[in-house]
Amino acid sequence: MCMRIWVFIVAMQCACAPSALSAVITFTDHTVAAGLATPDYGGICSPVDIEGDGDLDLMLWTYASIQNHFFLNDGTAHFQEATAMVGLESIGADAGGIFANIDNMGLPEVFNSTTANFAFVPNPLYHSSTGFPLEDIALEAGVHSVMDLTAPVWGDINSDGFVDLYVGSFPSLDEQNHPVLYVSQGPLSYTEEAQSRGIDFNENGQSHLWFDWEDDGDLDLFIGVFFSETPNLEDRIYANDGDGYFSWASTAFDPSSEITTSLHLADFDLDGDLDILAVHRDVESAVWCSDNGGFVNISESLNLNMPPRVIFDEYNDRKLATTVGDFDNDMDPDVFVAQWNAVLGYEPSNELWLNEGGVYVDRTLEAGLDQAVNSWFCSSADLNGDGFLDIYVVNDNGFGSRDTLWLNDGNGNHWLEIVPRGVISNLDGIGLRAWVTAGGVTQVQELYSSPSLPLRLHFGLASNEVVDEVVLRWPSGLLESYEDIAADQVFQPWEGGAFSWTGQGVYYR
Repeated sequence: MCMRIWVFIVAMQCACAPSALSAVITFTDHTVAAGLATPDYGGICSPVDIEGDGDLDLMLWTYASIQNHFFLNDGTAHFQEATAMVGLESIGADAGGIFANIDNMGLPEVFNSTTANFAFVPNPLYHSSTGFPLEDIALEAGVHSVMDLTAPVWGDINSDGFVDLYVGSFPSLDEQNHPVLYVSQGPLSYTEEAQSRGIDFNENGQSHLWFDWEDDGDLDLFIGVFFSETPNLEDRIYANDGDGYFSWASTAFDPSSEITTSLHLADFDLDGDLDILAVHRDVESAVWCSDNGGFVNISESLNLNMPPRVIFDEYNDRKLATTVGDFDNDMDPDVFVAQWNAVLGYEPSNELWLNEGGVYVDRTLEAGLDQAVNSWFCSSADLNGDGFLDIYVVNDNGFGSRDTLWLNDGNGNHWLEIVPRGVISNLDGIGLRAWVTAGGVTQVQELYSSPSLPLRLHFGLASNEVVDEVVLRWPSGLLESYEDIAADQVFQPWEGGAFSWTGQGVYYR
């Protein structure tokens, strides 16, 4: 049956200023009480609801050749190890995994990339067919390889309702290595199509981001370059033509040739448009703001350039990872940075930058996060269900430190979390854009695949107890509006739920 397509233009009120100033926020080290006082794993931590019970569990991937670990959450940030039960105890030098529901059947799958792969360990794709333990289906699914792969991210590049996978690589370690784009051919079936679809980048990246750059309903790709064999190679954006074919947007922005360790998407300057935080390991970071079809760097005006501390001439603190979220629930995005250096006795402090009316202020000391420690990675999620984002930090146990779970002590502000469920779109709603209006302020977020974030959207609401309107633009193009949503809840909209589902609706394409 032919579906009528409507063009629907939404006039969004920009979130020019939060409805309340940033409230005081503090954190408490909850690691021991949570049951996580274990040796450091030195890798990546991913929050994920593995059972579909609403609680966010923790997956800890290792960089060293030791066992990965998976911890189930009881809903109150108390954890029990369930690595063998889940089936994710594989040993290898893992660069981390990325979760998504790739068959749209309910429970998440995970692709695990393995780097420094001198033992030629295959990169697994773990699938849940009848529950646990998960089974490796990489060979059957067409994603089996023994390449050195890094930083996988999911995104539906051709809007067919199934997510696709981009993974970076370390070509310098072996000439067979190259980045890959696995395009879904339907449930649990993929083909590698990077070159044929126009992504001709063949260096290595440590951070990647699928995002809707042109606000046209399809996902574009930002590649953050790490070590490069080509001099002066810079970060790149590949623009999607709408059918999942790409071209390098070489004039979109003017990045410097720096090591990019982290990419995040948020409205950092509160103008109603989404910006990109590109964190550079050794120098000042960039915030790329959309401007006349391209991007300009506004990090200095936001005070979010985060210059590194220089220890000696050849050493400085290195920003290895970031996570972004509204930690104080005051209606704007904040930034937490994990830092590392190589000098004993000069361990850095991780940093918490709070957005205070569009200008970022270092509140690490006030928040109680000024722990001198070398950190590899960080992730954020509401782990105890109180509506405030907590922070898990992976520390470097080569310096004798364990990981740290920082529980957010909260304040009087309200919140809303959105856990979308696609019907025509992919089940997780990756690529969904949401506008949330409360107290006369509209916030915008896009759900994107990131190892440091769960597949849900967290909105701080300041003093507002009711959300006036939630507007959702699904990856399929369907636009929906919900009104008068109570604050302080997890809202789970199903695609089409705002309409009587007869195959009709309002579409933006």
